[in-house]
This record gives sequence, C-alpha cells and structure tokens, in this order.
Amino acid sequence: MKNGLYIGIDPGPNTGGIAFIRTFIGFPDDVCATGIGKFTERDLFEYLHEMKNNSSMGCEKFCIIEKVWPFPGQGISSSFNFGGNYKSLRMALIALSIPFDECSSMKWQKYYGMKKKIIGKDEKDKNILESTTDWKRRLRQKAEQLFPKIKMTNNLADALLLADYCKHLKY
Repeated sequence: MKNGLYIGIDPGPNTGGIAFIRTFIGFPDDVCATGIGKFTERDLFEYLHEMKNNSSMGCEKFCIIEKVWPFPGQGISSSFNFGGNYKSLRMALIALSIPFDECSSMKWQKYYGMKKKIIGKDEKDKNILESTTDWKRRLRQKAEQLFPKIKMTNNLADALLLADYCKHLKY
C-alpha cells in the first residue's frame, strides 16, 4: 500500500460526479465526492486542481473516467452536452498532469459483480432486464456499503465506485 490520490469521474452533465479517495499509510482513507451538474468548465478545472494540490507531495495520483458515448434514442443536444462534459474533464486531467484511464461502465461494474438482473422473458423468449431505477438503486446500495459515512445519491455512487475501482487497480 502507498500514499495516493485516486479519482473517479462519472462525466454525466446533469447526473455526474467526481470522487476522491486519499490514502495515507497508517491512516483511514479520506473520501469525498460531489455532484457536478451545476459546475462550469472552469469550476471542474479548479476543483480538480485544488484536490490535486491538497494531496501529499510525491503521492501517486491516478484517475478513472467513465468512457461514454451516445446511445440510440438520445437526443442530439443531450449527446452534444454529454460528450462535451466528457472531453472537458479529459482536458482538465491532461492540463493538470493527472494520469488517467478511460473505463466502460460494464468493465468497472463487472469488477463489483454488478450487472443488470434478468427479471423475466418476453413473448419472444428475450430477456427482460430490471429497470434503470432498480439498477441505479443497487449501485447506490453498493456504494453505501463501501462508504457508509457518505450521504449517498445516485450522482455520487458511480463516481465513488469508480474511485474505489481506481484505488484497487493501482495497488
């Protein structure tokens, strides 16, 4: 184990979040997270900059940012905003010299053994999956289990799980 700053970013423009886990040998982890729905690009940059500067000199710094892309049925404006937020966050990480990897939601969720539950079959014998609401609730419960002192929201859950995944990847 080593001293480190591990960052998880869910780049959703309205529902995203940023989480930080600071590890110090011999001390409990310091964990914080915030939703980023109201942040401007400058706010995002300054927040990442402040967190980086508040970490120990010489400690490892690494980030996992969820890789996103438009999906069928998503409007043009929504896709544009979603992609813009993602690119702005990547650029902030690059400008601050914070190394990062992109990770699909399926990959980090698989790490936790979390996948959508099959709740039945339709008339064509195709799987019916649990609702997005139920799915998000289960992810939030997993984050609450790992971080019981954090007042959890759906916005923070994914970012915290990404930061935890990042920490475990780097150990």
